[in-house]
Amino acid sequence: MRTILVAIASLFSVAINACCGVIATTITYEPLGESTYRISVEVFTCLSAPSDHPEIWIDFGADAVSAPRVEIFDDPASDLRRSIYQLDHTFLEPGVHVINATIGNRAGGIVNIPNSISQTLCVEALVHIDPELGPNHSIRFNTPPTQVIQNWNTFSYQPDPTDMDGDSLVFEMVAARGLYCQPILGYSTLTGVNVVSVDPTNGTFIWDYPPFNGEFNLTIQGSEYRNGQLIGQMTRDMAICVVGFIAGVGEGETMDPFTIHPTLATDQVWIDAQGIWSIAVLDAAGRMVLQPNNTRSTTPIVLSSLVAGAYTLLAMDGDGRFRTARFVKGR
Repeated sequence: MRTILVAIASLFSVAINACCGVIATTITYEPLGESTYRISVEVFTCLSAPSDHPEIWIDFGADAVSAPRVEIFDDPASDLRRSIYQLDHTFLEPGVHVINATIGNRAGGIVNIPNSISQTLCVEALVHIDPELGPNHSIRFNTPPTQVIQNWNTFSYQPDPTDMDGDSLVFEMVAARGLYCQPILGYSTLTGVNVVSVDPTNGTFIWDYPPFNGEFNLTIQGSEYRNGQLIGQMTRDMAICVVGFIAGVGEGETMDPFTIHPTLATDQVWIDAQGIWSIAVLDAAGRMVLQPNNTRSTTPIVLSSLVAGAYTLLAMDGDGRFRTARFVKGR
């Protein structure tokens, strides 16, 4: 019996974490005095990955200093290691200072980073030392970078940013950085069949229908403005793993008999099954184009928003079992 090609995707949103190697890196800072700051770098890696990083390098422009790992948290059930590296630094003069943190090489096979296994992973922060503006805490992302949510063919991440100083915040998607924190040659921004974006007000990332499965890089930069001036920036470099998304539906039998009527429709169809069903309608390319509310056999599925063509109705019952049926919408 052939089954639908759904893999881990479901009718419900699920957190996904299938990447390995260095999954995510974030650089932040906090003031300890007028010009002394504590730089923190958070790194998520897979426990099963062969390499580990007892220390990393932080570059302040004139010199690079080794930063020790001060905390380590292992989650064997999720194959995750979370490492925290910290370093205190006093800036000798006011002005804008750029900080770079290097965490070895990237994982292999990242789709939008050519030859990624040989590329350095570097994240960047900016600190503006100005006695009139006062000290500054960087933006904090409260949602772990592993909490990417997949809902059908849409991937999303809500970083939940906060700023202790009440500064104005702006977020954007930027290119990943490589050796010496320079742009990576050949890096390509993410593209989606429908949309890919980062909300400038809260950093929420939406990727509706990636082009194909694979591991991709996403880098989000948060900027802070105080009295109209840029006072700080931080960066999160993270992996988005597109695995098992609904790229299509296989031909042949489904797991259980499931029918709808009519199969040639113009306005609406009904399901011929008992119980309550979670429903999605996919177009010929496997894109979800309609997701009605939970449906009973007595509730029609309204097709007015669909253009003429062939569609697949994918349904899941309360036990998590999938069924499919097909119909053609006329003009």
